[in-house]
Amino acid sequence: LDFCTVKKSYTCGHVALEGGGEIATALLGGHIQVGSTDISDSMPHIQSGDMRLLAVFSEKRLDEPEMKDIPTAKEQGYDIVWPVVRGFYLGPKVSDEDYAWWKANLNPSNEQGSSMSSFFSAGQFSGLKL
Repeated sequence: LDFCTVKKSYTCGHVALEGGGEIATALLGGHIQVGSTDISDSMPHIQSGDMRLLAVFSEKRLDEPEMKDIPTAKEQGYDIVWPVVRGFYLGPKVSDEDYAWWKANLNPSNEQGSSMSSFFSAGQFSGLKL
């Protein structure tokens, strides 16, 4: 957001928030007018019409059908690309046996991992061993 204020001479205040949940709450509650967060956290609010997305900070438009019409910042004259690095994490109390199960099932080079990737891409987490 600092880049936008410099390039277009806008004046903005800054509010420090921890994570997408706090940002969504502040936006939806009218406490802030603009926020920057991960698109996956925001899509339910965008799809319901409660939140509007100005741009994604990717090199090109996203391929997902519900995201394909969202313009990039570059398309709108802002040279911003900000990839979000995410991981899949297990807590400290997960057994070695369960860790091995997850590791095997997330590996795309084996049959279980290939079918598991379709669960994640389709957003179907029910039935997974958590």
